Amino acid sequence: MKTNGLNPWLILPTCILLVLCSCGKDTPLELSDPQEENVVGFSVSPEKRVEFAHGNLTPDGLSFEENQWDFGGLFAWSVTEPGNTSYYADFTDWGNSIEGEWRTLTIDEWMYLFIDRDGAEEKMGIGNVDGVGGLILLPDAWKIPEGQHFVPGFAEINDDWSLNEYTLSDWEKMESAGAVFLPAAGDGFGRSACRVGAMGFYWSSSTRGPQAAQYVFFYSYYLAQGSRGPGNRYSVRLVHDVVGQ
Repeated sequence: MKTNGLNPWLILPTCILLVLCSCGKDTPLELSDPQEENVVGFSVSPEKRVEFAHGNLTPDGLSFEENQWDFGGLFAWSVTEPGNTSYYADFTDWGNSIEGEWRTLTIDEWMYLFIDRDGAEEKMGIGNVDGVGGLILLPDAWKIPEGQHFVPGFAEINDDWSLNEYTLSDWEKMESAGAVFLPAAGDGFGRSACRVGAMGFYWSSSTRGPQAAQYVFFYSYYLAQGSRGPGNRYSVRLVHDVVGQ
């Protein structure tokens, strides 16, 4: 079944993944006119919007990377200590260790952002910033900066991040307009890291049964959700809720 230009299907029964595929369009997205110009952030439910931290969680779990394209640390679920591969039975949000009202998205919020918010298909695509591949998300109210471009969708083959290519100065303009970049920082188990630059894995705060935590991940050619043992190490990108709108 095709929904909103995305094709959901199930693979890997040991992981139960919902995969969303959408090939890039030929015409760059020049402008998405917001219904309300003062809208801030990204919808993660019909009643809630968030803003993303300016970078992934650093390896010490106490701050954010300076740049959106920096990989940051890889963490076992609910664990902030560097190199700690154990996990806790009850979720402790990484946002608790950082000043401000920061938190981790639930799996339902991640999927609403990717699929169900207005114009979701037009506000998500892969690309690279100065050669670093990753996933690009545009805010609800989006107007592309003058001289820039954005093509929504995914590549047709793996490890092809060329759909949208930005220099550092180009991305600075995109970021100033509200775009978010999630780098393909790979994953880890134990103390080793793998698939760095080829895939991105990002934790949610949700569980699937007593021994599995939920996450989202992407290649250059598709996006998915899954669940695995909390001892796996993935990236963390925190958000804070938008209030007063």
